[in-house]
Amino acid sequence: MVLLPSSAKYISGGLIAVSFAFVFWLNGLGNPLRDLALVRRGHTVQGKIIDTSEDIDSGDYGQDASSHNETYVYETSTGQRFIQTSPSSSGRLREDIHLPVSVEVEYLPENPSISRIKGTGSETIPEWIGRTLLSLSLFALFASPGVLLVTQGIKRTSLVKHLKRIHHEKL
Repeated sequence: MVLLPSSAKYISGGLIAVSFAFVFWLNGLGNPLRDLALVRRGHTVQGKIIDTSEDIDSGDYGQDASSHNETYVYETSTGQRFIQTSPSSSGRLREDIHLPVSVEVEYLPENPSISRIKGTGSETIPEWIGRTLLSLSLFALFASPGVLLVTQGIKRTSLVKHLKRIHHEKL
C-alpha cells in the first residue's frame, strides 16, 4: 500500500468533496443551462400527465417527508411522441387528481427530449437569473469544505517545497 503525502490527501479529498457537491447540486436543483434554453427557445404543446408516483419517508423527528413526480406524454409539432418523467418535487400529491390530466409541456425543438411541464421552471430571464444565483450560492456552500481542503493541500505542498529549498540551502 502506498501512502500519499498529506498534501495529496488534502487535495484528493477536496476534489472528491467538490465533485459530490457538484453532482448533488446538478441532480437536486437541475441544469440551469437547460432551464435557460427552455426559457429562450422552448416550444409549448398540449400534453397529458398519465401517471404519478409518491414517496413518503419518515423524517428525523417523526414527521413524514413526501416527494412526488409525474409521468407525462406530449407530441412535438413534427409528430414525434415522447414520454418523460418530471424530477421529484417535495410535498404530497393532490388526492383529487383523475388521470389523465391535460397540461402544457415545454420542449426544445432541436432536442425534443429536453422538456418540462410548463410552470415547473423559470418563465422569464430575470426569474432564471434569480434562481441561478440562488442555486450557485447553494453550490458554493456545499463545495466550500472541498475547496478549503484543496487550498490547504496546495499550501502544504508549497510549504514542503519551501522547507526542502531551505534545507538544501543550508547544506
